[in-house]
Amino acid sequence: FPSHDRWMEIDTGGEHLASVCDSIYSTRNNAGIYKKALGFHLLDLNGMEGGDAIAPLSDAIDYIANNETDPELLSVIVAGDFGGLESASKFLENLLKMCSEHPKAQIHISH
Repeated sequence: FPSHDRWMEIDTGGEHLASVCDSIYSTRNNAGIYKKALGFHLLDLNGMEGGDAIAPLSDAIDYIANNETDPELLSVIVAGDFGGLESASKFLENLLKMCSEHPKAQIHISH
């Protein structure tokens, strides 16, 4: 199934950026959840420094937690076996943890 992978890298002055976090994926079925919770596309985080993403990620996690029964949020969930509010929230929580631990590292999200 199509997915978004995310990882973080930092410039240590060497020839290549250094990876500071392992890659974790999320199904693209959650794209509508991310857009609704973040207020923008998940891919818009690509290239952002971790510290700059902390507030929008925290807000998105809170939004999902406080609106689990909101028909508008539920309407963006893609039917099928993959994805949903729980997996979207877990993905955002993991990304928030990475950003908190590495605020100067750059977020990378594949598409």
